[in-house]
Amino acid sequence: MRTVGRRDFVAGVALIAATLPAPALANRPARPTWVRLRGEPEAHSIFVNNVEVDLAGLDAAVLAEAMAAHPGMTEEEIRSDVRIYISAESHLPYRAVLEVMRHMRFEKFGFVAEDRRS
Repeated sequence: MRTVGRRDFVAGVALIAATLPAPALANRPARPTWVRLRGEPEAHSIFVNNVEVDLAGLDAAVLAEAMAAHPGMTEEEIRSDVRIYISAESHLPYRAVLEVMRHMRFEKFGFVAEDRRS
């Protein structure tokens, strides 16, 4: 291997060393926190990132997932700045979604609907 300037040549192939700066990795978006409602209107289940939880433990479970996704943020910052995504099966009543939202002490929510065009 011979060195020419800042490039190394090995068997006719140029190898250029690249190091990603730490801020580039830090700016990667965190994984979103999902709350999903599935099941029948009177007996639906609640999932936080695919783990089933009950209504009483919902806020703590969502907070734990959001804190794991945003390790540099405080609880107060997470509750005010992180968006929690809610998805519910189409046959569930809207009041079920509102009940779930009422049990979470977060300020930002995103609602995700399925695309029925297909």
